[in-house]
Amino acid sequence: MSNDLSISQNLNDKRQMLNKSRKKVRRTIPSPQVDALVDEIIDTGFGIESFRKWYCDCIYTIGIEKTKQLMGQASDAEQPARLFSYLLKSWTESTNGKGN
Repeated sequence: MSNDLSISQNLNDKRQMLNKSRKKVRRTIPSPQVDALVDEIIDTGFGIESFRKWYCDCIYTIGIEKTKQLMGQASDAEQPARLFSYLLKSWTESTNGKGN
């Protein structure tokens, strides 16, 4: 039983650390930079306007550089927008602790 409590406490500690790091990222990325990157995502055909809020949330979660890196990875794909969305969702979920 005490092992279950220590595992549970360990998971709670990790969640708190992730939440703190996400808040730090949010505070360090200026909103105009995020808006400009979302505009670029939409203008280059990697995304659509109706998903603007989701793109912003993802950028705040994983950062500008990682988002640009994912755009680069997806750019040579047969369906770049589809691959970009998949990569963005995967990275965001793994950063949020929802993945694997």
